[in-house]
Amino acid sequence: MFNAEDKPMSFAIPPAPNDCRWRLAIDTSQDLPVTGLGPFVERDRPYVLESRSSALLIAAGVTTGGADPSIDHFAETMGGDDPSTAYAAAILWYQGYPYSPPGGV
Repeated sequence: MFNAEDKPMSFAIPPAPNDCRWRLAIDTSQDLPVTGLGPFVERDRPYVLESRSSALLIAAGVTTGGADPSIDHFAETMGGDDPSTAYAAAILWYQGYPYSPPGGV
């Protein structure tokens, strides 16, 4: 998640892959442990990201796939050498980053 605004922004959390939960790996507005494993992030409420900061969530025990068939499809289409990166990019695209035209895609 990226917030370039000068105010905090809320982000909807997508479904995590099967039998997993999202965990905060990094949030540039917070100090996290050296391991980079922060708290679990619940999907039932928005994640508030402070101004001019970014955050990365990881799914415990899963690197790619299983959250949503359309995200899986976009990750496969993006290809590349690293499936985890393609999947992360597909999630960002799915959420409308970097640009979401008015009225949707």
